[in-house]
Amino acid sequence: MAGDTVRLKGTAYRLEKKIGESHVSTVWSVAGDPRVLVKLVRPDFKGDSHYGMEVEALGALVHTGIPHARLKAASPDGLVMVKEFVDGETLQTHMDRGGVHPSRMSGLAALAGWLIAIGYTADLAPANLVHDSWFGKWTLVDAGGFKPGPPLSVVEQLWKEELFGPDPAKAGAAKQRFLTNLRTRLGPASLSWKELIRNAG
Repeated sequence: MAGDTVRLKGTAYRLEKKIGESHVSTVWSVAGDPRVLVKLVRPDFKGDSHYGMEVEALGALVHTGIPHARLKAASPDGLVMVKEFVDGETLQTHMDRGGVHPSRMSGLAALAGWLIAIGYTADLAPANLVHDSWFGKWTLVDAGGFKPGPPLSVVEQLWKEELFGPDPAKAGAAKQRFLTNLRTRLGPASLSWKELIRNAG
């Protein structure tokens, strides 16, 4: 709860304000340090293949170059993490406003292409993607679902009507731009693109 102190690797982090909560975890801001946050995973999810292995997933992400909230410290059981705070708006916020602006749509295609190119998927829920205010990139802020997966798993998660906006004509153009950008990044002759097209029906 607020005011409690978490100690990891010789550093004390005082929990200030709850900024996120789900059935899996709670996320807290840290008093005196806006650059980090503390994530507390519920013990029931320890070792869970999707939610409880985020520390391992973050370790793997470091070697990919994919933008993500980096791990600063973690408890041995992985239930307590200190992570980098990513300042920006979530994908959910963009969708609530009527869709992602074209200038940021290419960045989503870039992230999708990055994941597909290395044969991985991730939990791309709208709340898990933040458009970083400093670097202008879509950033994965929850790595629990980062694991090997097919191209369709990546695209299906992003292919939401709310992503492209309510206007049919504009939405159609936005979808086409997304696919064109993704095709360019993967390469029209790549096995990943061919697999995506084949499985997308």
